[in-house]
Amino acid sequence: MRGCAGIGPGAEHGLCRGPLVSRLVDATLLVRGLYEAYQDRDWKLAATFLHQEAVLDMPSTAERLIGREAIISFQAAYPEPWAS
Repeated sequence: MRGCAGIGPGAEHGLCRGPLVSRLVDATLLVRGLYEAYQDRDWKLAATFLHQEAVLDMPSTAERLIGREAIISFQAAYPEPWAS
């Protein structure tokens, strides 16, 4: 995760603050928020959880997606149904 000085993941959600313990809890909230946005297929919201230079490596297929737009496009094109 990059920076918490008002920029980067979590800044727009108000999750970058406080001591280390608070940040660990905040990381859990960020992951949960991204997961829920994916499950709801709310791509605009999901994009707010990803850094613009995020990288997604998929070892089983050796694919690498670079950038928020590439990751969101891949997720949006993934066929239904999504597993819970």
